[in-house]
Amino acid sequence: MRAVRPVRPRPPSVSFDSLLSDPYAPPVEAVCALGASDARRYYRNMKRHRPYPSDLSDARWELIGPTLTAWRAERRGKDLDIGRLPEHDLRRIMDAILYVDRTGIPWRYLPHDFPPWETVYGYFAAWQEEGVFGQLNGLLRRLVREAEGQVAEPSACVLDAQSIKTSANVHAADQAIDAGKKIAGRKRHHGVDASECSWQSG
Repeated sequence: MRAVRPVRPRPPSVSFDSLLSDPYAPPVEAVCALGASDARRYYRNMKRHRPYPSDLSDARWELIGPTLTAWRAERRGKDLDIGRLPEHDLRRIMDAILYVDRTGIPWRYLPHDFPPWETVYGYFAAWQEEGVFGQLNGLLRRLVREAEGQVAEPSACVLDAQSIKTSANVHAADQAIDAGKKIAGRKRHHGVDASECSWQSG
């Protein structure tokens, strides 16, 4: 007698309209060039996820989103807008970077509901090399200072150095030992202004 294979239940379908209202779904503008049918397929195949505590809020994304969107548009302009459209939403990529920063996990351990770790790390490396994080830091610092009634750019800052422990994954050649504090790690130099906002670090 032949065994009957169990029938797997199909996952519940997600309506296109509900995804459009989902704050964690990629914006329509990112896939509008695909056409209506392809855009609907894109959203239907997109994995839903529950937000993590480290995820950006809508208000915070509104502050930094335009900077990241302009960066992507500039990169595509340099490439003469040739090639396929970006597959991953910039907000989800930043959420993944914040998740790694908050939890301290290796890139390869990034949960699967984020974009692939290679993609996330590629964006992180590019943003770090091209000074995007410095732009975001400067933007937020200026907003805080203006909200307190001060001029946007500080005229002075306080500098300090700090020894930071590194993980076991860091090569010995990339770290040193602070004999005074008995810490194996790296030295970080940090500056803050009168509003206690970060000015520059390295």
